[in-house]
Amino acid sequence: MRLRQTAVAFLGALTLVLPAAGPSLAGGHDDLGRLQYIIDNDERAQIRPADNDTCYELTGTSRGRPATAVHNGTESRALLYPDFGCGGRVERELQPGDTVYDVDVRSVTFVPVRSHHDDCHDDFRRGGCGDERWDDDDLRSAFRNHG
Repeated sequence: MRLRQTAVAFLGALTLVLPAAGPSLAGGHDDLGRLQYIIDNDERAQIRPADNDTCYELTGTSRGRPATAVHNGTESRALLYPDFGCGGRVERELQPGDTVYDVDVRSVTFVPVRSHHDDCHDDFRRGGCGDERWDDDDLRSAFRNHG
């Protein structure tokens, strides 16, 4: 009797887990997208990065066979490096959807796309760059501090 109850409990738990695992097994969106590239002007390859801020080697490249064209089909910025290990200077930076030709690269790091608000440092406005809603307190404060 205990064996039957254990089996029923196990099957019940299994049915709860399987629907949650199904989408990821069927090619869910557990990655950033796809970086496609051409090696030595003739062989197509791709990687599917899982995370930002991680160095990825461009599979199939070598010292004598670099990636010579790259298309960034990810949702992140791609920083392309001429050497393995993402060390040294960045050769090119690609925004999502960008393509570059005539490069010699072997590794890439992905970083989140910056919004225009990331570069805004205006202390007089509420809500960040481009927010033109000033109230009387903002104006008084601006003139009091800078006048």
